[in-house]
Amino acid sequence: MLKRAIKEYTKDFDTNNCFGVSLTLKQRVDNKSINSDISSQNLKHFLNVLKRS
Repeated sequence: MLKRAIKEYTKDFDTNNCFGVSLTLKQRVDNKSINSDISSQNLKHFLNVLKRS
């Protein structure tokens, strides 16, 4: 059912100008766990970098 819903949702997309960005986030840095505040800050930084380019 999910596969069918995804196909229905994407059938009208114009794929001529599409691109994708995949993000991965480390779960630990310097033996410290990453929390949601740090994750949010990292995402904001990444989006700001994209806006500047």
